[in-house]
Amino acid sequence: MDQHQEALLTMFLEYADICNRFDDMETACRYFTADGWIEAEGTRSQGAAAVKAVHDCDAGCRALVFFEDVRWDGETMVCNFIYETELDRALGIPGLGRISRITFRDGLIDTWLVEKADPADLEARRPIVGPVFAWAKEHRPDLMERARGPISYDTGYALVEIAEAWRSR
Repeated sequence: MDQHQEALLTMFLEYADICNRFDDMETACRYFTADGWIEAEGTRSQGAAAVKAVHDCDAGCRALVFFEDVRWDGETMVCNFIYETELDRALGIPGLGRISRITFRDGLIDTWLVEKADPADLEARRPIVGPVFAWAKEHRPDLMERARGPISYDTGYALVEIAEAWRSR
């Protein structure tokens, strides 16, 4: 890792710290270029408003983000991106890890591609997470409907409410 990449990594970790506090997504979004994008599960969110909506959803579901095995290819950081929601914590399971490719332009995050999760990891989670969603579908269809809505704080927060309802059932 050269000095420039070290500086980008330091900046990126500052960004992640802001994200993990859930309270200042406006500042977190300033780490992106104006036309930057995030793509996960085949859905691309591009531009300031769309990137903000993704961050708001992350704050809503109280997602913690972690990065492991960082390596560089020029201006692109490749890493294992761990995404852990309140629901994961309520169920006592680790966050889901996926390979991410984050490209920087002019010292800011320009593109962030989150690759699909390993099918084996998803299958391992299914017996734990599946019953929660089956229960919520039957007992809290209102929350399930909100969780499927457009990307927003409310969409993410619906997952927190599902976790809380599951814990208190």
